[in-house]
Amino acid sequence: MNNKDASKKINQVISNFIRNKRLEYHYSQEYLSSLLGISQSKLSKIEAGIITIDILTFFKICHFFRINDRCNF
Repeated sequence: MNNKDASKKINQVISNFIRNKRLEYHYSQEYLSSLLGISQSKLSKIEAGIITIDILTFFKICHFFRINDRCNF
C-alpha cells in the first residue's frame, strides 16, 4: 500500500468514525457543525471523505464526544 492509498484509508476510517459517533449521540449535522464552528456543508464533506479534517476540528470532535487518547477507531 502506497502513501496515497494509506491516506485515503485513514481518511475513510476517521470519516466513518465521526459520522457513527454523531449518530450515536443523536446529533444532526447542523447541531454538531454549530458546536464545532464550521458549516454543515463542511461537516458533510468531512463525513463523506471528500475533504480531510483538520487537526483542530478533530480535537474538538473528540472533546464533544468525550474521546480520550485511548480511543479505538
